[in-house]
Amino acid sequence: MPIAKVRIATALLLAYVLAYTNATIACAPNPQDRNDNAETGVRQISSDGKQLNSAIREAIFRNRQQLLAYLEDSAERAVICTPAPNDSYEMFQASLREELDVLWDLDIYAAKYDLSKKQHNAVKTCGSTMEKFLDNFKLWQQLNHRSD
Repeated sequence: MPIAKVRIATALLLAYVLAYTNATIACAPNPQDRNDNAETGVRQISSDGKQLNSAIREAIFRNRQQLLAYLEDSAERAVICTPAPNDSYEMFQASLREELDVLWDLDIYAAKYDLSKKQHNAVKTCGSTMEKFLDNFKLWQQLNHRSD
């Protein structure tokens, strides 16, 4: 099977997983939601009540329209703009750079993507939040400690 077809199939599968996960989460309250998350105003988007899993994060960051939809809502932006924990610092930095590349592209080419001022500000806010984790071993450790 040609690589292009595999990529299209993978993208469609990820889009389906994302849509199914969001629909499931929207329809069913999670009885394991912790009170401290409710107090901070962060709405849980993940099935585990902590973070988006890596496949869903990747799908969101690959679909700019989907990403912008999440960034427009401050509660969802708080989850999206917090990097996903990773046991490997090197893998964490690599995935963080990939996500930042998407945000930087949206920021630099805001006119090309026809971003509203609100969307552009949300992109910049998310980017600056995530940039704090670049080459920051201490923040990575804190993030991984919170996810335990």
